[in-house]
Amino acid sequence: MTSINIFNRMTFRHLRSYISVAIITLVFGGLISGCAVTDAFSTDTGGDDAPTATPTTEPSSARQADHPNFRHRYFVDPPRGDYDPSISAESPEDELLDDVANRWSETDTVHFDLDIDGNTYLDGNETIELKSVEGDLKRPDRAQAEASVQIGFASFDVGLVVIGDDAYTTNFLNGDWERAPSNFDFNPALIFDDDRGVGGVLENLDDVEIGDESTVDGTEVVEISGVVAQEDISQLVAGSLAGDEIRIKLLVDTETNDIIEISLAEPDDVEDDPTTWIISFSDHGEPVTIEAPDL
Repeated sequence: MTSINIFNRMTFRHLRSYISVAIITLVFGGLISGCAVTDAFSTDTGGDDAPTATPTTEPSSARQADHPNFRHRYFVDPPRGDYDPSISAESPEDELLDDVANRWSETDTVHFDLDIDGNTYLDGNETIELKSVEGDLKRPDRAQAEASVQIGFASFDVGLVVIGDDAYTTNFLNGDWERAPSNFDFNPALIFDDDRGVGGVLENLDDVEIGDESTVDGTEVVEISGVVAQEDISQLVAGSLAGDEIRIKLLVDTETNDIIEISLAEPDDVEDDPTTWIISFSDHGEPVTIEAPDL
């Protein structure tokens, strides 16, 4: 009887020990698992196994989680590199203007035809009125053209060459070349000027709107309109356009982004009838030779 009781007491003690070990194993096993789960989502970069979001220049892609407890899960990397969510994409108007400006800056030569609706004078005394001009331009600062001018009731055709700061015109009476008068205000070479010419118009154009597409002389064009401050184009138009804001309209080749036409118009609220300059362009990039005339 005594031996049986001793055996029972020993069996009970062993069983209790086994149960205690099992409980301790479960508890510590759970803690270890919990730590593993915590590590998987921890932002602590001190451990070797802790996954970190390290920026790279490689393309974003799906990847498997680094932690061994989550090998079956996949994550998609966020945008990398220079991505800045605070910077919005360009508007269609800005994007088109950029394309047109880039194309214009790449154009080294062009043929132009200027028609003027209104009054534009070539001299400070307002005696020589410019009616129209046709000629060629070459970057950075060369122009040769034939201008139609009016003095009183008489009309004349005048030759014009501009090379940098030097300007030459033909004499109204005998047609001989001579240096242009010091008060001669018109310089067609400014059309190619990056700041005072068409490039400056594209840079400073406000209230931009993209209009309808149409066909001009067989070319598909799109209309772009806006306004620029008068001081931004004053030299281009020889100071002939008044008003705080000058209305601009561009016709642009939809295939090449070449400017086919640009019009510059005074606002409707000027005292007299508004003056408008219309400059048509053709033969973009064709070879042109412009030299100073023999005097």
